[in-house]
Amino acid sequence: MLTHQPWDALPGLRHGFLDAAECAAPSDWARVLAARGVGVPLARPRQVHGATVLLADDVTASSEADAVVAIRRGIAVGIIT
Repeated sequence: MLTHQPWDALPGLRHGFLDAAECAAPSDWARVLAARGVGVPLARPRQVHGATVLLADDVTASSEADAVVAIRRGIAVGIIT
């Protein structure tokens, strides 16, 4: 998992970027994230380039957004690019 060093200093933010080998299939995500102590399910909308921002708790399988915000601990957020 790749990280962005400047974000490491932000209190409460855990982040990472999976490479193609780590997320070849959605079933792999749970294994990869669990190995890093991140719980699932994963709030993962379809990314669109617009102005829609969703709360992670409101994301469904058919959600579309450009950003997701988690305001409580214990929820994972993901975007596939």
